[in-house]
Amino acid sequence: MLGLLHGYLNGAAMSQAKLGILGLVGIVSTLFLAVALAVAMVVAIRVPWGRIAVRVAGSWIAAVGLLLLGWSLRGKWG
Repeated sequence: MLGLLHGYLNGAAMSQAKLGILGLVGIVSTLFLAVALAVAMVVAIRVPWGRIAVRVAGSWIAAVGLLLLGWSLRGKWG
């Protein structure tokens, strides 16, 4: 839901700036390239503990994101 809201707000800002389809293609291409490069760097890791370290770092990033989401929603219903 948060991703959809963020996408909607990003689209609204793009329409005000009159970026059009070219701006959308640029954003999608940049995001794809960034994710592909990050995945390629992880796949290139050959030591077994290296991939485990990447998974641990990813889980910590996800946990921090959920914590910040909870803090941002805390004042709305509490």
